[in-house]
Amino acid sequence: MKYNYLGNTGLKVSHVSLGGASFSNIYGLQDKEKSVELIRETLKLGVNYMETSPWYGQGSSEISYGKALKGIPRESYFIGSKVGRYEKNVQHMFDFSAEKTEAAVDMTLERLGLEYVDLIQSKGVGVINAAATGMGLLTNNGPQPWHPASDHIKSFCKQASDYCKALKGIPRESYFIGSKVGRYEKNVQRMFDFSAEKTEAAVDMTLERLGLDLNPAATGMGLLTNNGPQPWHPASDHIKSFCKQASDYCKVSNSYLGTYVTHKE
Repeated sequence: MKYNYLGNTGLKVSHVSLGGASFSNIYGLQDKEKSVELIRETLKLGVNYMETSPWYGQGSSEISYGKALKGIPRESYFIGSKVGRYEKNVQHMFDFSAEKTEAAVDMTLERLGLEYVDLIQSKGVGVINAAATGMGLLTNNGPQPWHPASDHIKSFCKQASDYCKALKGIPRESYFIGSKVGRYEKNVQRMFDFSAEKTEAAVDMTLERLGLDLNPAATGMGLLTNNGPQPWHPASDHIKSFCKQASDYCKVSNSYLGTYVTHKE
C-alpha cells in the first residue's frame, strides 16, 4: 500500500481510502454484519483512512464504523466525518449553524465510540445550481432582497455565505476543500471529458482558482473500474456506455482501470 501526507496535517494516509456511504441503505439494503467485516478487512489490507457522515443512513454508517473499530488501536487509523447535511426531509436537510455543527460532532463521536476524529469536512455547500451565483445567491454578500429564490434556499445560502466568511484568516492547512473532474461545459457535446489530458488540465485550473486536494470518489462510485458501474449507479446511459468502453479496453490490455484513475506520481 502506498501512503501520502494529507496536505500539511502530518497525517500519512493510504493512497486509497474507505468511503462510508455504502454502510447505509443509500445503494440498497445494508448488510450490517458484512459492513463490519468489510471495515476490519480493509484495515488489515493496509487502508488506514476511512470516512463517514451523519448523512449516510442518518447515522447508520457511523454506527457501523463504531462497531467495527472496537478493540482496534486508535493510533492505527485515521477517520473523518462531515457536517452540514443531515436529514432526508429537505426542510431540515442542511444546517451550517455553529450550534448544530457542535451537536453533530458530539453525536458523531458517540456513534463512533471515539474521543476524536481526524478530519471534519463540510458537506453540501455546493448543491445549489452554480448558475444562481451570477445573481448573487452564492456570494459572501448573500442574496439581495429582490432575489426570486425561496426563503428556504436564501436561508441555506446565507448560512453557506457566513461559513465562507468565517474561513477568512484561518490558516490554510487547518481545513480541506475538494473539487471534481469530468463535467465542465453547458454545451451537451462538450459537457463531459474523462481524458487524462483534460483531467490534468482541469485539476491544474482548479488548484489555480482554489488551491487544494482531496478526491472523495476517484473511481466514480465504481464507474471507472473493470467491473463497471452497478445497476443502481445514477450516471446516464451515455456515461455508463463510455466508461464501459474504457473498462473493456483495460480488460483486453490486461490492466486495471482503477489503477489509472488513482495514479499519482
